[in-house]
Amino acid sequence: MSVKLAPALPADDRNGMPAIASSLVERPDDVHVAVLLVRTKEIRTNARTGDVVPTAEVLACEAFTGVTADAATLHRLLRRQHERRTGKVELPLELEEAIDALRPHDEDTSAADDEPGSGQ
Repeated sequence: MSVKLAPALPADDRNGMPAIASSLVERPDDVHVAVLLVRTKEIRTNARTGDVVPTAEVLACEAFTGVTADAATLHRLLRRQHERRTGKVELPLELEEAIDALRPHDEDTSAADDEPGSGQ
C-alpha cells in the first residue's frame, strides 16, 4: 500500500521548517532531519482496482540542522525504525551511540555523512 503526503505544511508556529532555511541555502548538500506529526486527511479508493491510498496531512513539523546532537540522535532512531520495518538486524541503541561517537566530528563533517542523498 502506498501513502501520499499533502503538500501543505502548517502555516503557523507548528511549522518549524523556516528554522533551517538559511542552512538549506548555505549548505544545500547537507542532510537535515525533520520530525513530522501526521494524520489521515483523506482516503481514496480506486473503484476498478480496489486500491486504497490514504493521504496524510502534516499537523506539526520541527526541523534540525544535520550537525546537531539532536539530529544525530533522530538519525539513529530513523535508522533503527528502518531496520525494524525492513527486517534488518539492528544493534542496541547504546552500541550505535558508541560507534557514532568514534567518528570524527569537525565543522567540515556533517553528522549525516553516510545518509542516502548526502553526496557520498
